[in-house]
Amino acid sequence: MTKAIINPYDLLYKVEGLLKNYFEYDIEIGFFKTENLMEKFTTNKIVVEPLSDYVESEGLSSAFQVKNINFVYNVHLIIKSKAGDEAFKKFLSERQKILEVLYNDELIGLDTRILSQSIKTNFNTEISKKVMYDIWICTFEITAKLRNRRK
Repeated sequence: MTKAIINPYDLLYKVEGLLKNYFEYDIEIGFFKTENLMEKFTTNKIVVEPLSDYVESEGLSSAFQVKNINFVYNVHLIIKSKAGDEAFKKFLSERQKILEVLYNDELIGLDTRILSQSIKTNFNTEISKKVMYDIWICTFEITAKLRNRRK
């Protein structure tokens, strides 16, 4: 007899949809590579990237059953902008807005697939020597504890 296991990648489409409600940037699900950022990114962008999931098998006894899955994914905020204080303040404001979306009631709650999330942020930048643009990147590494709903 096979057990139904939730597909955590459906969560990525939920996150993408919520981000599209709050941002006018190009938002996509895919893998993020950091080489040639100046040439690759001509506009601001948000990339939702799958990383890994962790599923434990059930034991013989119901006392040892594990029904929740840890799913790890990244959200990358990429801003290409002229250098300066105002642009940097906007970048930090957009970062804060993404944090608020990721802790939205539509994602985390009693009647949602996500029981809880923990988020770690990392910053990166690439400064162009030829043109007056900088690229700022904020990576949100999210570990979500998913509720395994049985069919």
